[in-house]
Amino acid sequence: MICSGNFFSIPAEQKLPKELITEKFSFKKSIISLVVGLATALLGVFLLPEAYIIGGIAVAATGIAWGISYAAIGAIPCALALIINNINYPTALACALGGFVLLLAILVVCFRKRVAYRYIAMALAALTFAALYLYFCLPSVLAGEAPYAGLRDYFLYLDEQYKLYVPDVETNFALYAENLDTILYGSFFIVSELVGFLAVVLCKLYCKCFRADVKPMAKFAEWEIAKSLRIGIPVLAAGCIILYAANYYLADVVTFSLAALIFPLLFIEGVSYISFMFTSTIANTKRKRSKGLVYMVEIFMAILLPGIFICFGLIELYAKRRPKIRKMNDRIREAFEKAEREKSDVVTVDFGDGRGPQIIATRKRGEDIFFDTDDETKKTDGDGKEADKDKEEKEDIKDKENSDTNEKNDNDQDDCRKE
Repeated sequence: MICSGNFFSIPAEQKLPKELITEKFSFKKSIISLVVGLATALLGVFLLPEAYIIGGIAVAATGIAWGISYAAIGAIPCALALIINNINYPTALACALGGFVLLLAILVVCFRKRVAYRYIAMALAALTFAALYLYFCLPSVLAGEAPYAGLRDYFLYLDEQYKLYVPDVETNFALYAENLDTILYGSFFIVSELVGFLAVVLCKLYCKCFRADVKPMAKFAEWEIAKSLRIGIPVLAAGCIILYAANYYLADVVTFSLAALIFPLLFIEGVSYISFMFTSTIANTKRKRSKGLVYMVEIFMAILLPGIFICFGLIELYAKRRPKIRKMNDRIREAFEKAEREKSDVVTVDFGDGRGPQIIATRKRGEDIFFDTDDETKKTDGDGKEADKDKEEKEDIKDKENSDTNEKNDNDQDDCRKE
């Protein structure tokens, strides 16, 4: 490395675009970055510690949009607030400050280098897991106890306090303390994946607000998990069975941790698959279904029945129906465009199943009607005159039949009177 005005030089083949390295300093942007950092620090000190994560992502977004120097301006008040809050707790200070700096570095560097979003989420999940372990488990390990000893004592303390001050309220803190050795790492996995996922999505939204030039993100309905899990899940399941068969004492811990690692991924796959089926198919696009309503229903179902989405995710992982549906949608869309160009009244599509071209729609009065097999529509021409004529003839026949019926009834009534 050779020192230069930009702090360090980068090899020519690895250099970033010039506008990403040397930005013209803007007083207005620096003030905005400082305000974002101050707001994050104040919220973290007086309201919620989680504000450091949410605000830190906003600070990182300023660095992505305007330059690393602006992210540094916003990070200074946050770092000072963390130091003041944890000055008496060296371990907590190291975890909090180090995690905050790494969060900014991962987001700014990866977003500006246009790294795939799934890898950014994985990196943030790993960082969150490490921070959770260091914060909750490292003190107990250094004291020569089990990693979960500190948390177990904390849950038992909460249970005693609730029994002392609110004896009528039943809590599960004692149950948590009893099973903490089994659920500890699995809980860390779930929280880590959730933080990694939300951090990437939130940072993308912040970048949109700051008008940053970042890599486009696929629609939620198009999200897919890695294909390698097709092989990984059976292998991990077989490993868990072997552990139980061998009566390994940590079999429950390993199984719960692996389930906590895999199930959230399958859950997201299932939710995105259902979203795709409701919002991205040709028929549903034509109906202009409200995506907001679909997402509200999905959230409601996810809270009540998350296992359904996990099952859908597992099915989609192996069946991969979305690529087939996309291919079919493309053929249908191309067929409609072709019919529009050729001014044709019939839309035919060859789905490649050996049956040849199939009629999927006919044009009726200038509108595309899906799967319309009504024989009357086939009789119509462009103006619909022939259909109107047939309709009038049917009405005349019906009126004639009604008049004959009425005349017959009158004659019958006259005969009855004569008798």
